[in-house]
Formats: sequence, C-alpha cells, structure tokens
Amino acid sequence: MLLKIEVSEKTAQKDKYSLMLFEVTILPAQVSFWSGHKHIEVFRRRVETNHLPNNDADAFARQVSTLLNHLTLKLDFNGRPINIEKQQELWQNWLLLRTNLSASYRGDWIEKALTKIDKKLLPGEGLTTYILQDIFLNEYFRGVYNAFFIENSFCGKRTIYGLCASPILFNEEWTLKTSSSGQLINFSGKWDKTEAQPGVNNWLKNQIDYVNAEMEMKGFYQIDNVTGWCNSLESNYLLSINDYKKELKIVLTTN
Repeated sequence: MLLKIEVSEKTAQKDKYSLMLFEVTILPAQVSFWSGHKHIEVFRRRVETNHLPNNDADAFARQVSTLLNHLTLKLDFNGRPINIEKQQELWQNWLLLRTNLSASYRGDWIEKALTKIDKKLLPGEGLTTYILQDIFLNEYFRGVYNAFFIENSFCGKRTIYGLCASPILFNEEWTLKTSSSGQLINFSGKWDKTEAQPGVNNWLKNQIDYVNAEMEMKGFYQIDNVTGWCNSLESNYLLSINDYKKELKIVLTTN
C-alpha cells in the first residue's frame, strides 16, 4: 500500500507545504478477528521526495520517525491495537538512534528533545498510548469493526492527531455501504468544542483568533471482503479562520 500525508498551512504572509510518502505492508495479509487476539506486523518504508526538511528540528523528527518502520501490534477481537509488542527491542533501537542524534545535532534544544522522547518510549503502557498517536496508525485502526450502525449510520467521537500540536476531539458521523467487494464507510465531522481541550485552545490562542476557529473533516474508509483489512482510505482535516487555513490530508491506496 502507498501512504501519502500532506500538510499545508496558508496565511497572508506565508504558504507552507510538506509531503510524506510511505510504502506500507501489514502481515498477515489476511485476517479474521473472531478467532481471538491477533499479533500483526506493520512495515513502513519512507519514499524519498523533493521536499527536504525545512530545518534541524524537521530533520530530527524525520530520523526519530524511523523507529516506526517496523512495529508488532496486538489486536483485540474488534481489530483495535491494545499493545505494542517487543517493547524492549524498540527501546534498544531508540538508544542506538539516540546516540547518533546526540552526536549529529548541536544546540540547547537537542538534549531536551531527547529526554522528552526517552520518557515516551520507556517500555510500559505509556509506550502503547504514545505510538498509537501516530497519524497513520490512528487513521487505519479507527475502530470500524465494533461500530454499531443503525440503518447504516453511526455517530461517535474520535481523537485525531497532526492538525495541531495537541490531540483534537471530533464528533463524527459514519454511513455504511456494503457491496460484493467489501464495505465502504463515508464519514464527516466537526470539532467538539463542548469538551475541555486546553492544549488545543492554547495552541489556537498562540496561532490565531481561536474564538471563531472552525475545524471539520471528511473522508472514507474501505474494507476488503477477502482480506478483512482496509485497502483504501482518505481523511481530510481543515482548520480555518479568516485568512488562516491549515489542512491535513491522509490518503492510503493499494498498489
């Protein structure tokens, strides 16, 4: 599968854009969740593009993300990840990468950044929570298998990552269409302003006139009848207010 993640940010003064491409493989290639907990492997390989890192911080983040190139997950009966497996192996990989990063970058920020990641990658329940905030994993394993549809419609709340520096809670509506080839779920939603989200509010306050900010999303999720896996998805998130606009687009296609 090919994963494309695009982020664009536009104001009257600036126009920023970033693109990330990955080849993604999930094993086993065919799955049934009804037989019990499953252990799966997710492989990810970055496809190089012409979009180079803007600065040292971007280059640093890109190198850290290589830790997610190979993950082993444990899924529950509903196809949701409940644990990151081989945590000690992941920790050892981080220590090797950490040594490299520490020798490659200079500045007051580097040690603070490394220490922050140390705390997040320590083996334990916190590691699973942290890694599942990854944009791709959060989009792909979105809990569609245990959603209770009434007349092909489902409403619920979902947390998304990547649009701003803090997680954002959305109210979503899903509609289901079933065919001989699989199931197609179309979804749309808006930012749930009624829930306390201080991290989001603080970020918006620092960026824009957050009082009137709007955030909305739409997309689809397609499940293959033969493999049981999602073979195609698209998620579009938009934050807009006056002349400020930020978009996050995630697209997954089967090669």
